[in-house]
Amino acid sequence: MPANSAGVFGVAYDPLDGSSLVDVNFAVGSIFGIYKAKTFIGKKGSEQLCAMIAVYGPRTTIVCGANGAVHEYTLSDAKFILSKENLKIEKEGKIFAPGNLRACLYHPGYKNLLNYWLDKQYTLRYSGGMVPDINHILLKGKGLFTYPGYKDMPEGKLRLLYECAPMSFLVEAAGGRSTDGKMRLLDKEIKEFSQRTPILIGSEEEVKKAEEMLA
Repeated sequence: MPANSAGVFGVAYDPLDGSSLVDVNFAVGSIFGIYKAKTFIGKKGSEQLCAMIAVYGPRTTIVCGANGAVHEYTLSDAKFILSKENLKIEKEGKIFAPGNLRACLYHPGYKNLLNYWLDKQYTLRYSGGMVPDINHILLKGKGLFTYPGYKDMPEGKLRLLYECAPMSFLVEAAGGRSTDGKMRLLDKEIKEFSQRTPILIGSEEEVKKAEEMLA
């Protein structure tokens, strides 16, 4: 993703999120973050003008966030038709999508958080793909997705620029919360294209509980 000397906008994207799910025919997707910038280095996710996710499942949909609003569009007869307007995420919601559970071996707080979800009878909704899992949170209007770091990968696996920043933009526009466990992800400076970050994202109170237990 070199500097764009000719254009006005820069688009950071993950063309196929969840590529490991293709051979088992699970839903996959694409992620887009749009900036008015010639380079992404030094920018923050809060500077995005728009963010989108496309979901390739039983239906092909796009969830788009811009100007503080989030809408869903569904592909029908070669056109994307507005299908759900003004998506909102509730402050609480007993749905969890726990990425990187191997971190429980090295992080007692994450194991305690997992036990908390189980004890409180949260509903597990985890596909192994970030796009379908966060799309689920946006459409159901509640829940959280987590992917903390662990011993071998202290910053986790997910990329700030083209995965976590666009997702954070969408979720915050819908009223949710997104952090790396210590700071708001949209305030995190992009220092390199492949920069990784932990992520806790979804309903505000659920994310706060996860932050407390992982601190």
